[in-house]
Amino acid sequence: MSLQGYYNRFSSSDQYDELLFRASKGLQSAELNESQSILSDRITKIANSLFQDGAIISGGSAQVDANSGDTVLQAGELYVLGAVRSVEAASFTVPTNGNLQLGVRLTTTTVTELEDANLRDPATGTRNYQEPGAGRTKRTLQWGWSGDGGTGDFYGVYDVLNGALVSVEPPPVLDAAKKLIAQYDRDANGSYIVNGLRVTSLNKDVTNSNYVFSAAEGTANVWGSKITKPTATSVSYPIDPDLQTINNEPKVSAGPTSQTLTVNRFPLSTINDVVITKEK
Repeated sequence: MSLQGYYNRFSSSDQYDELLFRASKGLQSAELNESQSILSDRITKIANSLFQDGAIISGGSAQVDANSGDTVLQAGELYVLGAVRSVEAASFTVPTNGNLQLGVRLTTTTVTELEDANLRDPATGTRNYQEPGAGRTKRTLQWGWSGDGGTGDFYGVYDVLNGALVSVEPPPVLDAAKKLIAQYDRDANGSYIVNGLRVTSLNKDVTNSNYVFSAAEGTANVWGSKITKPTATSVSYPIDPDLQTINNEPKVSAGPTSQTLTVNRFPLSTINDVVITKEK
């Protein structure tokens, strides 16, 4: 932190567990800062064993219009950087093609009495009245998406594929409990569909160069983790068959009339030539 007069020697590698203040010894401002950092580091390590950054604690639901990309995210509380933080509702438009993530951006700023006059000493009748004191570290969350070019550290919350939400989990998301349940379910059952998720072929696209499939909404347990698709999604794959050249596959005519020949390897991509041997 680049704040004039601010000192903090805290390092987790020192393994200092508490500060021992001694009589007749001067109190250092660095020691006050270190005591905060020791406590914050302790809480963060415990919380990280339960949640991962971006986990929703309450609220924070998302809606995406697959046709227009219009996105609405509700206010909520999320676990980010060792604390449960609030985020206000927001709306914006995202691309409807490709993969992206909806999430929050964490912005960190330093505030002193220059930005907020209320931080001056409010103790009336004292020598320090209205004098500057400690600064503040301010961290705020704002909804955004992975390609919006915004500032701050981005933490993904929702996955979006071609304008549709891929997976939604009801809060709170306890990652530690999820891992234990996932291991148990994975070992016992593997991966399986709970309901829905029917895959339908939509044939080729307008360019005739991709196969298009639609996966319906539904729920599945994939490698122990529950995946809930709230809406159907479509996905396309390039038409890229493995071709093999077949030389000289002889067939005997059934007579002088029109007839259909069944080839040994199907389907055909291209017929390069046909050789007819006529009996005379």
